[in-house]
Amino acid sequence: MGDHGETYATFTPALCSRMRELVAMGNVVTPNLTEACILTDRPFSRKGWTREQLKALAREIQAMGPEAVVITGVNQGGYVVNVVAEGNREITFPKTIRIGKERPGTGDVFSSVVASGVVAGWELEEAVRLAASFVKKCIKRSDELDIPLQNGVCFEELLGVLVHATDRLQG
Repeated sequence: MGDHGETYATFTPALCSRMRELVAMGNVVTPNLTEACILTDRPFSRKGWTREQLKALAREIQAMGPEAVVITGVNQGGYVVNVVAEGNREITFPKTIRIGKERPGTGDVFSSVVASGVVAGWELEEAVRLAASFVKKCIKRSDELDIPLQNGVCFEELLGVLVHATDRLQG
């Protein structure tokens, strides 16, 4: 629906309404910060977000129906933070050091890794940490290969990283 505090050109109020219906049916939803604001009708703050504000935002989305919410890609200094709210558990804020430039498609890669981890029975926070680490490696590799930003991230040659991570998680 949007990113960086702005809606995409394809965004419409009808799309938002339908997206809220989908969110209500979801088990785990992964909006970025802009999308979380859109879903909750909250203004997007460019001045930054406190942990309490992020917790309230995640809980508000949970109140729409999903068991778990992961608000993705919150910029905090040199870090990218994800907000993980699952059931009544304490909300966590796993973070990773920001590298490279932002690229399209990273949210899709991130959400795919999280979804596959959850389906495989991993703890949500562990799946989020793996997804963040994998996306970071993809950005780094894309920069090394000088992939144009508009082409997104090179992830295909790094899929083996996920296989090895899965082996470690399954013990």
